[in-house]
Amino acid sequence: MNNVGELLSRVHSLAKPIDRNQTALIFRDQRITYWELNLRTNRVANSLAELDVKKGDRVACLLYNCVEYWEIFFACAKLGAILVPLNFRLAAPELEFAINDSDPKVLFFGDAFKEIVKGLVKKLLGVKCYIGLAADDAILEDIDKDIHSNDYKNFLNGDDGEPGVTVGFEDDLFVMYTSGTTGRPKGAIWTHGNALWFSVSQIVSFGFTNSDVTLLVGPLYHVGALQDISMPTFHLGGTCVMLQSKGFDAHEVLQLIAKERITKTLLFPVMLYDILSLSDLAQYDLSCLKLIITGGEPVPVTTIETLQERLPQTDLLQGYGLTEGTAIATICPPEYAKNKIGSAGKPLLNVDIRITDDDGNDLGPGNTGEILVKSPAVSKGYWNRPKANEETFVDGWCHTGDLGQLDEDGFLYIEGRKKDMIISGAENIYPAEIEGVLFQHPSVHEAAIIGIPDPRWGEAVMAFIVKRPGRDLTKAEIIDFCRERLAGYKKPRYVAFVDSLPRTPSQKVQKFVLRERFKHTGEKNRRKTEKPQKEKEKK
Repeated sequence: MNNVGELLSRVHSLAKPIDRNQTALIFRDQRITYWELNLRTNRVANSLAELDVKKGDRVACLLYNCVEYWEIFFACAKLGAILVPLNFRLAAPELEFAINDSDPKVLFFGDAFKEIVKGLVKKLLGVKCYIGLAADDAILEDIDKDIHSNDYKNFLNGDDGEPGVTVGFEDDLFVMYTSGTTGRPKGAIWTHGNALWFSVSQIVSFGFTNSDVTLLVGPLYHVGALQDISMPTFHLGGTCVMLQSKGFDAHEVLQLIAKERITKTLLFPVMLYDILSLSDLAQYDLSCLKLIITGGEPVPVTTIETLQERLPQTDLLQGYGLTEGTAIATICPPEYAKNKIGSAGKPLLNVDIRITDDDGNDLGPGNTGEILVKSPAVSKGYWNRPKANEETFVDGWCHTGDLGQLDEDGFLYIEGRKKDMIISGAENIYPAEIEGVLFQHPSVHEAAIIGIPDPRWGEAVMAFIVKRPGRDLTKAEIIDFCRERLAGYKKPRYVAFVDSLPRTPSQKVQKFVLRERFKHTGEKNRRKTEKPQKEKEKK
């Protein structure tokens, strides 16, 4: 197989292992076979070609999850065009940046984004055609008289023959903008080879077969839905069931698992917490669910134990990965969940991991350093970011910017972002260690640790806590709990209780948002303590 488009083109060959009548996609009341999906994809591809979309041109999507998203994805793959999935949660200025940075020739957009697109038209310098997806034709009215526009329904009237473009392993498939835990996103480039190698790694590591029915929970602008578990499903001719991308509803997920007999899914830890906290969980027949993959943050042992008790037939695999450095680079098998508490596991097939110091020297077991990843699924680089490429991609290794260590058995432990490391009183403090302790508290639902400026110590540890529903918890209790389990300099100096934590679409906590919002906390506290002291001196 030379390119991702051939995953669907195989329906034309009786000699290749794909059933053209098998259901490829289920979304709401739509059920699309592989034969239908391939014909519709070809129509979109040939219609794009009529708009002069050629190999290497970018095509952007501003859409909620829908069947059409996959048709556009595979159409681009067959043409050698490069898909740019846009994060619909971004504000207009952020979308303007991503679109102008990637410079797409065509922009597909949904009815929900009509007003945003209208407001951006004169600011988007390279877009030559706007294509709307809507229940009515009014979506494209008055968008701009000088800009070519079209309706998606017209695309499905085109030629359904194979486009016949030569596309290979090294050609670019999509540019995905990182969700941004540290600031402005960068577009990570995936090639057809990246996607196919990563698919094979998942097939082998997670035991995929053509009888699998997988549930895609996340939005398709994120690698966790566009590549994780979806590609191996299409690769083997299984069925993908897709949720709409407008919030997470635990009951809806359970209903779909039971109805469609889902065998594998990917759920972020916060989703797991919501599902396992349901009082009516036992009412759903989940005997079909064999595997849940999760990642983004360590899953507390208590949650693992609850899952094993309530869903004994389901394996939980915890993983680590990143958009540019292999979406799932390591996995911790369920049999190691307890004796390797907090571990992200071992590398997947075709993945190598190193831990290095600031000078690039390899560190031995038990030493914390930067995590480097090497695999055929490592991005070829960032779009239009030569300096960042020089820093991040060196001799085939992706410098992740994450801190971690390997134990004697080769299991990876994540210590946090390199930029998140806290230096307080000349001591290095790793947020992940403190967060792991906080998750052990029975009243803590979520926790995040950051360093904030401190006039005395340089930085001070601040904890953000989301309490479990109905639980009482005080700042003093949090500090005492940490004092009993950590060195004194590691315990939080400040504690804030919040309703929720700011997160990326992959559910990673956006600590830069917390740091910006609370950066003056240490200074305010100093002034509060100094004022009574000065009044006392005057007296």
